Amino acid sequence: MLTIQDLLNDKRVFLDVPAADKLAALKTVVHLLAEAGQINADAEADLYRRLDEREQLSTTALGEGIAIPHAYFEQIPEPMLIFARLSKGVDFDAPDDRPVDKIFMLLGGKRDHTQHLMIMARLSRMLKDTGFRQTLDTAGQPGAVLDAVRDVESRH
Repeated sequence: MLTIQDLLNDKRVFLDVPAADKLAALKTVVHLLAEAGQINADAEADLYRRLDEREQLSTTALGEGIAIPHAYFEQIPEPMLIFARLSKGVDFDAPDDRPVDKIFMLLGGKRDHTQHLMIMARLSRMLKDTGFRQTLDTAGQPGAVLDAVRDVESRH
């Protein structure tokens, strides 16, 4: 089984991302992903559209300032996970009404519902760890986020 640390790397961690609202946050993260060479630049609009369509079905916010927007995106060969910490929280229609400032974006390379759900469940369990969430709030560089993921995943 894929682990969270298998899906995340330093080119997929973005800290202090400016965004005025939920849609701007998604659009900016997708753009940063293309700038980092993790997706083709010509696929940005399609990926953003898919994420927006998913958000229109229901919010991907979990509460505690966290959202896990997700979509299937055939242009990538394998699932990938992106972490973005926003410079300030934005309204994501969270169940606890808290603004979201931590986004884990999951992109599935193919429609493997079981794998997609297993990854989301594992990530959700990890995000219940208060110390992990606090580290995500204060990490000064992508490496600190990756270290925190390895640490919390080894315990859960």
